[in-house]
Amino acid sequence: MRNHPARWFATSAAILLAACGGNGDPTPVTPPAYAADIAQRHLLTGGGSWAMSGTGPTGQAFTITMTFAPLLDAAFPISGAVASLSRQTFTLTQEGTTTDVGGPTFYFDKSTLSIVGTDNGDGTCSVATSSAALPSSAAAGANGSLVTRSELNFCASSAGSVGITTTRWSIETDAGIALLCWNSTVTDAIGSVIETDSRCVEIGTDGSLGRRARLTITVVGLTIAARNF
Repeated sequence: MRNHPARWFATSAAILLAACGGNGDPTPVTPPAYAADIAQRHLLTGGGSWAMSGTGPTGQAFTITMTFAPLLDAAFPISGAVASLSRQTFTLTQEGTTTDVGGPTFYFDKSTLSIVGTDNGDGTCSVATSSAALPSSAAAGANGSLVTRSELNFCASSAGSVGITTTRWSIETDAGIALLCWNSTVTDAIGSVIETDSRCVEIGTDGSLGRRARLTITVVGLTIAARNF
């Protein structure tokens, strides 16, 4: 009987290829894309509340709740132009005691979602010097400019600038969860960084907002982090 090495090789190769899933290049997997602009609209015009847990700098447990709530349209204090409003608030619960730690009210254009500025709730305001729309389709890892705001020493057109807040958006994944994040850097009047923060909420491909969220704030070298997943 004759040997057929060529036939043996072909059979072996076929078996090996079958074991590794085929004899061609794998079909490329298209990463999911997220409707970031729709998520931004839900956040500003629909609102939501996310409770997150964390551990403080000395090991104490806490819960922080971040809330966005739409308000009635009103005139922006700096320009007097009527805008849509969304108030962001934070409440801190520790050892059974809950404290309202405040937060800014965002003034924005309801049609474009461009942020006009903020009332910071402490007698100061900010005014946007640039603002950009989020994309209708963005994959994880995408990011871009959201808004740059000049921080003012009070809420009037005659107020002076005391710093700059620059906020960028990003789509991030964490533990398999897609997040829409606002990542901000705050500088003082001489350009020194005094705060950074990242505020993230779960996003679906259709722009819907989920229940998961993550928050990180760093002030003068002290970092506080919280999440609910």
